[in-house]
Amino acid sequence: MVNFNQELSMFDYLAPLVAFVAFFGIVFIMLFTCILWLCVSDVERKDAMKKWDHCKVPAICKHIAKENFRPKNRSTVTSPAH
Repeated sequence: MVNFNQELSMFDYLAPLVAFVAFFGIVFIMLFTCILWLCVSDVERKDAMKKWDHCKVPAICKHIAKENFRPKNRSTVTSPAH
């Protein structure tokens, strides 16, 4: 007679979760690096920021909008003195 009992380890239970995280992690990286940083021109980025200025957004969003979402070197970023 054939025995169909299986002994599953913790890896067997976590493998689908690891595959899910790996797949969507790669998609996330591709989305934000390739599409948003390489395919969006400066003109399109500035147009989007002008549209944001017409809305009532919190002060931090306006500050981000003025910076045009440009990544900066941490050594050159300074906080304004208040």
